[in-house]
Amino acid sequence: MTETNSTSTVVHDRVVSYPELKTAWGIRFSRVHLRRLWKNGQFPRPISLGGSGQGAVGWLASELAAHLASCAAARNGGAA
Repeated sequence: MTETNSTSTVVHDRVVSYPELKTAWGIRFSRVHLRRLWKNGQFPRPISLGGSGQGAVGWLASELAAHLASCAAARNGGAA
């Protein structure tokens, strides 16, 4: 959840589940591989949804979109 300073309105970011990473976003990595990537700073870190280590996690759609745009820019030599 982010807040804009100009109007003080709260904007809710969409949470993406692990199954949706595969179906809607085309990211077909295993959970173990995703963990390796985010521990190395190569993929957005998930947020805990179940509280206190209950195991339910999700990713913010805005962070996924930014990550994919960054990967595309790197592939294109820095041009988005």
